[in-house]
Amino acid sequence: MAVIVLSTKIKAPIERCFDLSRSIELHKLSTAHTNEEAIDGVTTGLIKLDEHVT
Repeated sequence: MAVIVLSTKIKAPIERCFDLSRSIELHKLSTAHTNEEAIDGVTTGLIKLDEHVT
């Protein structure tokens, strides 16, 4: 079976990368072309453990 390994180097503190990975606003920006909208749960800010977004 083939294995694909992808490595991306990011010149930023790991804390910033982690926070951006849980940012509702950044996700909405990255999917603007699909008109996605957060409609329930956490709809702005950073999502936390045991929270949800729809």
